[in-house]
Amino acid sequence: MKIRSLLTILALLGIIYATQAQTTGKISAKVTEASTGLGINLVTVALIQDNVTRFSTRTNIAGNFSFVNVGAGSYVIQVKKDGYRDFKKTIVLNAGVTLKLKIDLPSLKEEKQISGAVYASGTTMQSQPVRDTARKAEKINPVTQIAQTEPTEPVFVGAVSDTMEFYADMSGEGTTESEVIPDYMEFPDQPAEPEGGLSGITRNVVYPQSAMQLKIEGKVVLSVIVDQDGNPTQINILSPAHEVLNEAAIETVYKTKFKPANHNGKLVTSRVSVPVQFRLKAR
Repeated sequence: MKIRSLLTILALLGIIYATQAQTTGKISAKVTEASTGLGINLVTVALIQDNVTRFSTRTNIAGNFSFVNVGAGSYVIQVKKDGYRDFKKTIVLNAGVTLKLKIDLPSLKEEKQISGAVYASGTTMQSQPVRDTARKAEKINPVTQIAQTEPTEPVFVGAVSDTMEFYADMSGEGTTESEVIPDYMEFPDQPAEPEGGLSGITRNVVYPQSAMQLKIEGKVVLSVIVDQDGNPTQINILSPAHEVLNEAAIETVYKTKFKPANHNGKLVTSRVSVPVQFRLKAR
């Protein structure tokens, strides 16, 4: 009976995984400094849909980041790092596709030296062509995946020095060193948890001043992928509140250290739900 029950569970998990693969995609990307081509660490990357942040992550020391199990559709990808120009661009993620991106981020210190016009937010222009060397290195066919407002012009926000290269990998082949898609365990023996429990989360909460002035309260529930070292690597908003509180909740999780999940005596990457409450004190 135990074997039969186990086989049933495995079969159900297989069905769930297959169904999920038909409706979700992945993003594997690298953020580099425009002038040097070197990866940038701790860049905050968000996927925004309908003016609400849906996913968030940060780049590793090599400038790599990834999103997994992202619902197919159109998103605004937003890239932020102190000392660099903010980057925004609309992308389209198709189901069953691994979308590979390379984002060159210009430094604000060097931006004054950049020749050419700087386009204001909302200006449209043709996306940069994919370099031949990049095509050979990836060994896959580049496919532009930009949501278009007109038949030939993708939405563009930023300076002319901002560039983004697009690749679509539908077969799972042709992966590169920059691809960092974390595998995580859904049901470990011991789930991941914040160090200090929910109190550890509460200690890191910084109530946004603008939300306090407007007397905005709410609870944000996040799904967090925690790696083997206890670091949050991807955050998905399960239950949003006001966007100001959403962003504050994400920052709270980034500042929190977790106890990684344990399975069969080994530390594993897993996913855990984290509620972040914002409540004004009664006067």
